[in-house]
Amino acid sequence: MANLSNIDNKFLVTTGGNIGIGDTGPTRSLSILRSEAVVNIKSSGVSGHSMIILDHASSANNYSQVRFSNAGSAKFAIGIDPQDSYKLKIVNDGNATGANTRMTITTGGDVGIGTTSPGSKLEIAAANANQLGMLRVTPGAATAYGLDIGLDPTTGDPVFSRIVSNVVSESFRIQRSTGNVGIGVTS
Repeated sequence: MANLSNIDNKFLVTTGGNIGIGDTGPTRSLSILRSEAVVNIKSSGVSGHSMIILDHASSANNYSQVRFSNAGSAKFAIGIDPQDSYKLKIVNDGNATGANTRMTITTGGDVGIGTTSPGSKLEIAAANANQLGMLRVTPGAATAYGLDIGLDPTTGDPVFSRIVSNVVSESFRIQRSTGNVGIGVTS
């Protein structure tokens, strides 16, 4: 098989070592080009495992990731960030060490949504300083009704709001400074 280079344009090994399946000009180590490209990995042994291992063996400063793209444009990626304590990150700029981190899991198991440094098992940070609701609970597909839980961006007060017919109305808050509970009032 050492001389195998092209079988009817279905399988190609370039002189640089890139492999193309259905791709006559692979630019990566393995490129599969089909109308529907599906990779199926099966283990036939009773105690066998099926897995994909991403391991960058040459440097501790390189990351391993799975990238999701559409028409060549990177949309999301999931991978480890060696420059940030090997945290697992989901980002939407196609680079696991990117600035657009949406979710982080630390090696200690803490999960951060909107933060790369969660300080508890689950920490949710608002996307911007004016965002009140950080957690929304709805009854499934009917999102016109539900509950918002968040922090007032000005006072830091915990706020609970109801959603009725897509309208969010504050139901009660706890004043952070005094501990007083306001029901049906905003101050």
